[in-house]
Amino acid sequence: IRTRVMVNNWGVLVEQLRAEELDFFVADIRDVPRDGDLELRPCGRQAGRLYVRRGHPLLGQAPLTAAQVAPYGLASVRLPVSVQAQMRQALGLSPQGRLPVALECDDIPLLKQVCLESDTVLACSDEALHAEVAAGGLVPLDLPDLPTMQSEMGVVSLKGRTHAPVARFAVDFLASAVLPSGPQHPGP
Repeated sequence: IRTRVMVNNWGVLVEQLRAEELDFFVADIRDVPRDGDLELRPCGRQAGRLYVRRGHPLLGQAPLTAAQVAPYGLASVRLPVSVQAQMRQALGLSPQGRLPVALECDDIPLLKQVCLESDTVLACSDEALHAEVAAGGLVPLDLPDLPTMQSEMGVVSLKGRTHAPVARFAVDFLASAVLPSGPQHPGP
């Protein structure tokens, strides 16, 4: 068995998939192109929100608004276009305004570390931060004016491609897995 694991955004992973350097990848599939050569198998939603380190200056402010987050900068993976639009609206930015992203990175452990060691605000799924929240290192922000954020997770592979048995098992398992999810709502 030979396994290669890549951590990157869907744009890079699609290129590697088409070059047949990968058998499949798992990502938020909202922005993945619906091209004829790709098969997208949805596998659930993951709720997300904004988090800060214990002792962060925002935790002492009540009531807290999304606009108060901007000066601290955001750390996150590449956000889907629809989530970027929701964040711009909540932060009071124009539809073309730049989000206050201080760090965009696909390495979740690095994003966690930056958030734990600075005042940067982390936008992340609840599942990815379960251990840090349980240990008290990271705290979710209560932002009533920020809409519910969710990822639309899925398995992406090339249509018609025959996978090795281990890859086929992994794709079938991931596509059938019931991911934890936040409140269900129509649309992105």
